[in-house]
Amino acid sequence: MCLGLLATLPLPPVQRLFPKLREHACYVMARCFDLPPLPSIIAAQLSLVMFGPVGPLLTFTASFVLLTGMAAVYAPYIAALGLLARIDPGPAKEFVLYTAAIAALLFYSLCCDPLWSIVGGMSWAVPFAVVALSPLRIDAVVIRCAALGASLGLYAC
Repeated sequence: MCLGLLATLPLPPVQRLFPKLREHACYVMARCFDLPPLPSIIAAQLSLVMFGPVGPLLTFTASFVLLTGMAAVYAPYIAALGLLARIDPGPAKEFVLYTAAIAALLFYSLCCDPLWSIVGGMSWAVPFAVVALSPLRIDAVVIRCAALGASLGLYAC
């Protein structure tokens, strides 16, 4: 009963920002996959519509649905996936910039919440592998795998 009332309370201003992170990250990812602007905006808005009612539908408790910090942890993975899709064989400057951006996004997620970042990393491993191997050109696959390896290698330092 108390958890149901908690779900109806308005969110503080800081917590209203976190769902927007997921929405913006979805837009960035869609644009990185060369989707036109209007479908990218629609996809970003649908991410809110799709994930909002899932909690009560699957009978999650209100405390699970209100974990707005999860958006801050998962949003960098969404944007990093889109940046990985943009990496193609080309100038070394682009490779370094994209790899640094991916590493920064993954490090930001790790700094937000280490536990949920690891859980998110494991759940996003398959999409990252699909995007890394999807060009079906050996040079593009090697470049994308090198970017992922370099990004993850920074965590070992």
